[in-house]
Amino acid sequence: MIEMASMLNSDGGLMVCGVLDSSYTDSGDFEVCGIDWEIKASKSLDHYRQSVSSSLSSGFGAGIVSNNISINFRDVKGKKVLIFDINPSHSTHCMFKPLGGKMKKKLNQTGEESGTGIWARVNDSSRLLTGPDLLNWHRERFPS
Repeated sequence: MIEMASMLNSDGGLMVCGVLDSSYTDSGDFEVCGIDWEIKASKSLDHYRQSVSSSLSSGFGAGIVSNNISINFRDVKGKKVLIFDINPSHSTHCMFKPLGGKMKKKLNQTGEESGTGIWARVNDSSRLLTGPDLLNWHRERFPS
């Protein structure tokens, strides 16, 4: 979800679940693996969509999700993939509180006590904004 937060705080973008990145495949190409097993474990596509939507709403708030994130499913090579169409948030910054230990540690090292942070896309990666970078980002994103 850090990638989503960074896209919300930057120029938006698409995020696809159910496709292996080329760096993780023997062929060196992207490979469709699908999310069919996750849908099956949820009992139905509708229940899976509700679960995803609920998880996103818990992380970002229902307003951000309903206004900025579209959840779509497509069949690719006979397998179901999940596509998030993420529109940038121009009205407010999107904070995110990661659950993983590595990211929590990174936030703690910055002195952030709430456990939340603001991420933005920098080329092809998500970066935690702190100090002058955060101030500059905010100044450019929300000019007075």
